[in-house]
Amino acid sequence: MRLNLQFTRFPYHKRLEDFDYAAQPAVDRRLIDELATCRFLHDGRSIVFGPPGVGKTHLAIALGLLTAEAGHRVYFTTAIEMTRRLSKAPAENKLHRELHNLTRPKLPIIDEVGYLQLDQTQASLFFQ
Repeated sequence: MRLNLQFTRFPYHKRLEDFDYAAQPAVDRRLIDELATCRFLHDGRSIVFGPPGVGKTHLAIALGLLTAEAGHRVYFTTAIEMTRRLSKAPAENKLHRELHNLTRPKLPIIDEVGYLQLDQTQASLFFQ
C-alpha cells in the first residue's frame, strides 16, 4: 500500500470525511458515497467532475486515496503536465513509455482538463 501511495503523485492528501458538503450543496453526497465503493473501477466506468469551484480536486484525491488503499495503482497529474510530458516524449523516443505510465494505473486522475487549450498534436497525444 505504501508503494501505491508513493506512486500516486498527489500534491496533497485529502479525505472524503474532510469535504464540506454544506459549502457545496450541488455535490450529490450519495453519488460520492457510491463512488467511494470503487465499483466504478470494476465496471470500467470513467468519472468526469463538473464545473469549477466545487471541490473536484479534493474529491478526486480522496477517491484516489481510497483506491490506492484498496491495493490499486493510482496516478495523479494535471492536464497541462500530462500534455507537456507527452509533447516532448516523441523527440526523446519515450512516447510509448509515457503512454504506458499513464495507462498502467487502475485509476489515472487527470486534473484541470477544462483549463487547457490544446493544439492539434497535443490533442492527438492527449486522447491516445
